[in-house]
Amino acid sequence: MKTLFLRLKHWQLFLLFFVVPMIIYLVTIVSFMAKMFTLQRPNDFDPSLFTGFFIGVFLMIIISHGTMTLWNWNVGTELIKKVPSEIRLNNRFFKFTTIFPFIYLLLMPLIMMQFISSIDFESHQPPDFNPMIFLLIIPCHFFTIFCAFYNIYFVSKTYKTAVLQREITFNDYVGEFFMIMFFIVGVWILQPRINQMITSDADF
Repeated sequence: MKTLFLRLKHWQLFLLFFVVPMIIYLVTIVSFMAKMFTLQRPNDFDPSLFTGFFIGVFLMIIISHGTMTLWNWNVGTELIKKVPSEIRLNNRFFKFTTIFPFIYLLLMPLIMMQFISSIDFESHQPPDFNPMIFLLIIPCHFFTIFCAFYNIYFVSKTYKTAVLQREITFNDYVGEFFMIMFFIVGVWILQPRINQMITSDADF
């Protein structure tokens, strides 16, 4: 069970990471636009129309980013066991940088829903919303970007070190780095290799 996302086939990961979230996204956008086109006047606008939109975005984030988060976690906590202990990366910080973006992206739709609900479209008054929250979002957003690149670095280096069983440089894992960065393409190449690695090792 711990290596579930390492054992999934490439097409299964692709479905979870891209296809299902994209279907949810398209249904959400089409539904939202259809409701907007039914409005006769601007004053007819109801902020609750955004509820369905943000729910769709919320589901898309959970499924897509959640799949990537669990895959990264499996590599960083399970596949790392195949790396010799003397050259193994410390994965404590990696665990934090894996969890933080997921929590942050889950909170963002909730924050936006709260912000939209605080707007009075009839009185045109400033929204009753604490601006300090937006000031916190800026550093969190940049740290999330850092976490994304750090996770790509950690996972790609861990995988390649497990394959080569020696100290490596960036030139050794640059291919894996970009395959993970562009996972929608890289999953078709990288996941079969991981499947083979897992199935050939009795310890997993």
